[in-house]
Amino acid sequence: MSGDGALHQGRPGGAWLRPTAKAHPGHSRTHNRALVLSSLFHAGPLSRAELARSTGLTRVTISDLVAELHLEGLIAELGARAEARVGKPANLIDINSDGHVIAVLDLSDISQARGALMTLRGDIRARAARPTGGATGEAVLDHAAAVLASLMDQVGEARLLGVGVAAPGVVRPDGLVIYAKDYEWHQVALPSLLRDRLRRSLLGGLPGGALAGSRGVSRQRPDQAEAAAEAPTAAAAETPIFVGNDANLRALAEFTFAGAGAQGLMEVSLTDGLGAGILLDGVLLLGPSYAAGEIGHIPAMAGGEPCTCGRRGCLETVLNRRVLGGGEPAQTQARQETGVDAQAADDHKLVAGDWGEVARHHQSADAGLAAGGGEPTRPERPSADAALAVSGQPIPPETPAATLVAAAPPAATLEAATLARIGESTAAVLGPIVSAFNLSDLVFADPRGLVTPEVLAAIRSGLEARLLPQIMADLDVRLSKLGADAALLGAGSLVLAERLGLS
Repeated sequence: MSGDGALHQGRPGGAWLRPTAKAHPGHSRTHNRALVLSSLFHAGPLSRAELARSTGLTRVTISDLVAELHLEGLIAELGARAEARVGKPANLIDINSDGHVIAVLDLSDISQARGALMTLRGDIRARAARPTGGATGEAVLDHAAAVLASLMDQVGEARLLGVGVAAPGVVRPDGLVIYAKDYEWHQVALPSLLRDRLRRSLLGGLPGGALAGSRGVSRQRPDQAEAAAEAPTAAAAETPIFVGNDANLRALAEFTFAGAGAQGLMEVSLTDGLGAGILLDGVLLLGPSYAAGEIGHIPAMAGGEPCTCGRRGCLETVLNRRVLGGGEPAQTQARQETGVDAQAADDHKLVAGDWGEVARHHQSADAGLAAGGGEPTRPERPSADAALAVSGQPIPPETPAATLVAAAPPAATLEAATLARIGESTAAVLGPIVSAFNLSDLVFADPRGLVTPEVLAAIRSGLEARLLPQIMADLDVRLSKLGADAALLGAGSLVLAERLGLS
């Protein structure tokens, strides 16, 4: 497909992910291409005969599709299989992992924009990052475009399949960010705005310049610079940009690259906020307002700590990096002292989908707190020094992803009472979801490494106290296998799903 978008634009609320059976005429070509690619992606290399058996397609159809996909550089001929059987050995084919690359961007960390080039199988080929200094609004887009421009310079001879972006907040299927509080984004058309800045960056016109090694300010004459920039700019203009919520994309990455099932998976992401992505019976749940998985502001503890949303005792006040690092609760008593209570107003506005009005209310509340001597409740923004200092150089692809994540307190040895509170409060929110959907996988994506085995054990204990044994018997509570790269891999999974039907 061409143009910008995001997963599931063909079906409200979700779409089937991995194809498993041949399609009927009318949509068979696209479906069967995805079926062949999916078989090779998950079980390859295979011979043509094995592909025909595994997909249910005829050998003639397989030969036709293989020729087409080979011409597009998506699959590669590997030659004859080494086998001891009598007769002519079968020729094997597989995904041409290195023939295409995907540019991916993770904007879920408010201290930096982080990107990578990855192959079709999720191998990282190049990295880039840029400290943002806690920027908001359009300034975030400038940093993001600079990282993308640096990655574009490292594509080399490979074909660029697309750009995937993991963004915080409520994200519509076409990439519109309806609301992202930390960035002060409201109704931001991220694909088109990123494309505009990427064009300017490739032409050397982005304010502040791009990363060293990318196409920054030109030293050529204007006519030479225009000719030199024409090809990459045209390529950038034609490359589709897909955007998804970062928690949703981490769940998709767990399914695509880590072998998790899609029958009942919830991935809980602990970043600067708290959210979840849910896969149920092969569908990534989005909801009618595209806010499925917004679990951070569900009350978890009666009379708990004040939260950034104006309520008290939200899950985000219990399960966050400050608490898990052994520090004080994330919020102060300032809202209580200044009489700020947004719960009743926000309840109505959130249900009505008026995210912009909620944000304006929070800004007003924070101003009131400051006037009353309290601290604004915006999440603390790490300084640029706390993020990775790129020094203008592309990052070696073998660099451990964990070293690229902004500094955080080390995982603490928590007291038994704190562990119990975390377990009980987390179970109070997640338990009904696990039970209602009979989930089989509850996965925690924790880029900063603060969710210890003791924390996981406390959460499981809290769930066991609330749920039926039949529900718990099939539930796996664990950490993500993808580490700090989960959001980047999720952004790549989004491009694979949209462009090739792979997941």
